[in-house]
Amino acid sequence: MKKSDYMPTVGVGVNGYYLDQFEKNNKGAFNGMIYATVSIPISDWWGGKHKLNELKTKEEIAKNTQKENEGLLKLQMEKAWTDLNEAHDKIQLLEETLAQTEENLKVNQNSYTIGLIQLSDLLEAQALKTETEDKLTEAKSTYKVKIADYLKVTGR
Repeated sequence: MKKSDYMPTVGVGVNGYYLDQFEKNNKGAFNGMIYATVSIPISDWWGGKHKLNELKTKEEIAKNTQKENEGLLKLQMEKAWTDLNEAHDKIQLLEETLAQTEENLKVNQNSYTIGLIQLSDLLEAQALKTETEDKLTEAKSTYKVKIADYLKVTGR
């Protein structure tokens, strides 16, 4: 649109009228005119050329910024998906670890009852099970946060 400000303009027009004086032996008269105008904006050619180049440059910058933002958004979405999958894998790993610590505690309780191990070993097995339960709870809450982050990034 800015380019049109620096282009020549052409205007053409036609005008005419008929005059009759309502007298008997007098014929009416027709008068007509055709006119044209041409406007060439030569006073701002130099500045206009630079202004158009500036606008083209700004347009290219805007396009590049849009492409960059699209790429960053895709990257952010991929990172959110990866983080979500990692949090899910961590939960599965901790659930397996919890099952092992429960089995370990059960074996240590039986061994303590029989008298094969000391009380400190039994307490250590209980502490290990409690620590694993805490880590599992933390991993589940982190997973919920990662779900919310993923949904936010993907616009849902």
